Amino acid sequence: MEPQVERLFKKARSGKAVLFLGAGASVGAGLPGGKELARRVSREFGAGIDTDDFIEACTRLLDTPGINRADVEDFLRTQLDGHPSEVHNSLPLNRWRAIFTTNFDDLVETAYRNSASRTQRCEPVFSGNFSRRESDYMELVRLFKLMGCVNGQSDDSHMALSRSDYNRKLRHRGGLFQLVYDFAKDGTIIYAGYSFDDLIARDIIDEVMDEVGSDRLPWGWALLPHWDEDLKQLLSQRKILPLAMTVEQFMSDCLATPSISTEPEQSPAVTLTIGGIPIDIPTRDMKMYAREFLLLHDDIGVSDIG
Repeated sequence: MEPQVERLFKKARSGKAVLFLGAGASVGAGLPGGKELARRVSREFGAGIDTDDFIEACTRLLDTPGINRADVEDFLRTQLDGHPSEVHNSLPLNRWRAIFTTNFDDLVETAYRNSASRTQRCEPVFSGNFSRRESDYMELVRLFKLMGCVNGQSDDSHMALSRSDYNRKLRHRGGLFQLVYDFAKDGTIIYAGYSFDDLIARDIIDEVMDEVGSDRLPWGWALLPHWDEDLKQLLSQRKILPLAMTVEQFMSDCLATPSISTEPEQSPAVTLTIGGIPIDIPTRDMKMYAREFLLLHDDIGVSDIG
């Protein structure tokens, strides 16, 4: 294994990788990719749309008189109804800094919910409004659903089907991709399930570059079965290296790599008795509190307060 690839797996196993998941990551679960989904939508509604770009197909479809958005959404739900694949079920077995996805399906959430061996909880996020406490990162992985979800009930979580929907999502993200640097500054980014033929995938990558800045963005990896020189150059300009590996192969090799613990060392504790109950407070927290407050406990006298 090449040294760069070996470092990639070590970073992934130490919980320092950010995942971007495209439609190809759900094909193993029997769901259609973006191009196939565009063709199915066109056939179902008889619109004669001659593009296999999903967003473009839906944009034209929703502009067609007599076609209701609710009917298109209901059809898409039938096409994206499935069960988690081996890839989905393997995701909870590794720690991730964050997962971003442009997929509508709920297979990642379902895999986490059903896993008895998960290393983190999974919290779907549809906008920039979420807890940013760093202490949460070890306990849960945030799943940023950039395009909404099949079961979305709010404006933020509805499926983005047209170009105007996508632009609206873009406005509501509120600098969300600036967080990519915080998530991956000492790790890496892995793009899985993208062919990079569709404009949305390229738009997302360019948005990440604009928000983070090319000088701060760490080099990432794209899992691809094959590529040509044009695609390699396009990815290189965006600080992404192609890796000849399927999503299935990557997850298998990742989990075969020895896990590297990133649990913080336990800080020595100070025991205070408050109301007759002993409470352990980490020494580093005690020092921080003592600079700003007087901590009242059973061993302190009234004269000490004055």
